[in-house]
Amino acid sequence: YVNTAKEAEVGHGKRVLVIFFPLRFIKKFHKIQKQLVTELEKKFSGKSVVLIAQRKIARKPKSNLKKIQRSRTMVAVHEAILADLLHPVDVVGRRWRYKTDGSMQTKVFMDAREKDKVESKLEAYSVVFKKLTGREVSFGFMTNPLLQQFL
Repeated sequence: YVNTAKEAEVGHGKRVLVIFFPLRFIKKFHKIQKQLVTELEKKFSGKSVVLIAQRKIARKPKSNLKKIQRSRTMVAVHEAILADLLHPVDVVGRRWRYKTDGSMQTKVFMDAREKDKVESKLEAYSVVFKKLTGREVSFGFMTNPLLQQFL
């Protein structure tokens, strides 16, 4: 099952295909994600493929008596989109940087052992995340999270 598909321009003539699927099938998609992405990248040559679950952001309630689910808050949805983007890779650390103009930049550090698998898609990941959420994100690799060593 696929809900929608969107295409984004990464730069240098590269394009990314973002495929949205229903949230209730997330475990099934994660099981077959590697095979599905490689087959789709073969079919759509020259394009990177990213699978993301379709999620909703709930509005703020008009009265203070009502509460919304944590999974439907904007922050939770943005974090889940980031987790879906990087699914097979382990996120080791995060850093948030607040600039003087009020904007926020996020740095996400992944395990250095998986660098060769993911390094070619990092630019595509940041473009897709920026397009979907409006937030800037940059990616890096960390060799040992206990010692806080960066690559």
